[in-house]
Amino acid sequence: MHRTYRTIALLAAWLLAAGGSLSFAQDAASIDVVYAAAAGDFDAVQGYLAAGGDPNARRPDGATALIRAADGGHIALVKLLIEHDAEPDFVDSEGGTALLYAAESGYLEITRLLLGAEADPNLQGQDDLTALILAAEEGRVAMVRALLDAGADPNLQDVEGGTALLNAFRFRNVDNLEPYEETIRLLVDAGADVVARDRQGRTVLMFASAAGHLAVVRAALEAGTDVNAVDDRFGVTALFAAAAEGHADVVRVLLEAGADVRVRNAEDKTALTYAREAGHDAVVALLNEAGAEE
Repeated sequence: MHRTYRTIALLAAWLLAAGGSLSFAQDAASIDVVYAAAAGDFDAVQGYLAAGGDPNARRPDGATALIRAADGGHIALVKLLIEHDAEPDFVDSEGGTALLYAAESGYLEITRLLLGAEADPNLQGQDDLTALILAAEEGRVAMVRALLDAGADPNLQDVEGGTALLNAFRFRNVDNLEPYEETIRLLVDAGADVVARDRQGRTVLMFASAAGHLAVVRAALEAGTDVNAVDDRFGVTALFAAAAEGHADVVRVLLEAGADVRVRNAEDKTALTYAREAGHDAVVALLNEAGAEE
């Protein structure tokens, strides 16, 4: 007969309470209480803990009950486990912590609970991702604010060299850019490096120019970003990005900062070519005035 997570966890709890042999109880509890937490079975986990079970028992893959409860969005279980001194910073075999899973899934209340339990906001998981990067790339403003308030470093880089600020410009939900705008403002105010580059040579200035984010464009230029920096893959500059998207105000600022209109990308095209092909007449006029040629 198939035994449910709850049955096994409660049986382990009973054995512990009865003072019987702990070898079976510990094996069953250390593995199956994690499954019970993943399933959101509050009663089973509570019974296990009440009987003195280890809140930090781990499965062979390194997962703990807290990791699985956080991953599953089980707020009450996360609170219960924290109250029983569950360690918030254990890492599973996939590089995930309770906080990283909560941030990835957008579980704000769980994120706050874990930070309150002194979870390290700067632990880096798979692909060197941080909770802040995961929150920023989805434009989760309240979560970004909570992580920054808890000491999250906005300048840690993922495996591709992306910071929280660089990832925030990816705009996962293009139908609502307001959360990303606020996320970007929070990151810049928190000291995010506005001259950062990722492993492909893409700069904050390039992303901000493509997005038409004039305030960050100005901040990056004032901080000393090379206005003519070229990315490693396509050979484009910030001017290409702004021109292709039709952001005339950004193009004007870039030109005033010394953007070179003669740069040709890997396809032997100029920023003027992109602006003309996209029908951005105001940008075409600005580039022509600056002496651009195709």
